[in-house]
Amino acid sequence: MKIEQGTINVECLPLTIHHSPLTIHHLRIKYQKSFSADGYFYSMSRKILSVIFSFFLVLASCQTVTFKSPPGYNLKEADITGLAESLHEISGICFLNNNPDTLYAINDEDGKLFWFNLKKKKPDSVKFGKPGDYEDVTVDADRFVVMKSNGELHSFPVNAIYAERIDSAVVTKDAIPKDEYEGLFAGEGGKLFIMCKNCKGDKPSTSVRIYGLTRTPDFTYTADTIYHLDVTDVKELLAEEKKLSLHPSALALHPLTGEWYIISSVNKLLVVADKNFKVKQAYKLKPNLFRQPEGIAFDKAGNLYVSNEGKDEDADILMFKYTGK
Repeated sequence: MKIEQGTINVECLPLTIHHSPLTIHHLRIKYQKSFSADGYFYSMSRKILSVIFSFFLVLASCQTVTFKSPPGYNLKEADITGLAESLHEISGICFLNNNPDTLYAINDEDGKLFWFNLKKKKPDSVKFGKPGDYEDVTVDADRFVVMKSNGELHSFPVNAIYAERIDSAVVTKDAIPKDEYEGLFAGEGGKLFIMCKNCKGDKPSTSVRIYGLTRTPDFTYTADTIYHLDVTDVKELLAEEKKLSLHPSALALHPLTGEWYIISSVNKLLVVADKNFKVKQAYKLKPNLFRQPEGIAFDKAGNLYVSNEGKDEDADILMFKYTGK
């Protein structure tokens, strides 16, 4: 218990039982403070009994949560790289050919593509579009593809990023319905996958839709496949998530296992699925580490990278080493 001026702070501190980390809960109880001539005197209001009763109720409700990890990873510990202020609202990330030397990223607002080495941190950038709500970026063959939250796609050559400005981006506006999307990934053969966050017709407590799109010769895209991720499968794997409504933030295909890794900032969840989006496993994420995970990517060795958008703290990149299954 910590006492500060005007507030009692009660925390269920993190514990380890048989190497299983527990979640952290916070309770703040306000009190009134007055002074006597002899020194400090704390007088509490007439509601003290109800406040103390509420305190013990909350304290009793501190539940233990075991944070597990996919095979080959330890999602409880990460190499953390803080990011520049220009990437405070970082959303999507990707690599070029899974090469970890350079990470490419966008933020939510500027219509810019950023790139940087995780050791140097200071990013370069190029403007490719007007300000807007850009959510994810991927590489399809030799072109970057950036997605707005409404599903609009902006495509431009990789070698164009070294110009002062990109004025030749090809825009695909109506390949999919105008809904809310955050996850984009380019597979093999000119195939894009776009995952709904909030889409009309979906019921996120039972199913989430994924669109498959194919690249055309003029570098636009047409939708030709619809997949569904069954949220009830996630609920069966996580007993404490019976009322779950899934709102994915990003997805990426593991280069070595061929599995989809789907992350949700809202739900603090990682879902692993097969190539057809059949759920295989689900993992609760530590909120103090995955503060606002908005992007996900793998390098060629299978190391996992997650971007945290900044809130009260700096944005950062989490790297989880892959040790193999």
